[in-house]
Amino acid sequence: ARARLNRAERSVELTKNSLSYATLVADTRGVVTATMIEPGQVVAAGQASIRVARLGEKEAVVAIPETLLARARSGVATVTLWSDAKKTYAARLREVAPQADPATRTYLAKFSLPDADEAVSLGMTATLTLADKASERVAKLPLSALYSQGGDPSLYIVDDKGEVALK
Repeated sequence: ARARLNRAERSVELTKNSLSYATLVADTRGVVTATMIEPGQVVAAGQASIRVARLGEKEAVVAIPETLLARARSGVATVTLWSDAKKTYAARLREVAPQADPATRTYLAKFSLPDADEAVSLGMTATLTLADKASERVAKLPLSALYSQGGDPSLYIVDDKGEVALK
């Protein structure tokens, strides 16, 4: 009788333990963006069941071709929402996938948007623009500002003192 009681108590403990695995609890506050299992479905331990978007700093997820990968890692980026093309947000590279997607040959990259306001919602479509650091150092001026002197292009420059010189 004592052995049956011990087995029954052990069975109750195992059932309580199994029941604790039936309740899913997120490790952080957020919004459920995807459900990957159905009610009643048997799942393995560690299998993804839901996807949760954390509340707080937003991010833009983009697919970057390998030709732009180095520029994405070293350059400055901005994000423009399709819903409001007048407003741009600074973007900082947070993560790049270690391997290219075999179908598209692009790398999944995540950019943090530290200055995102309430206009940025989950799932919005946006355009990510990578700034080329070399282009930031180049002066852009109209062709009409160039002067041809002896076959070489020249330019009139006004210095800090207000003096004009042809260079």
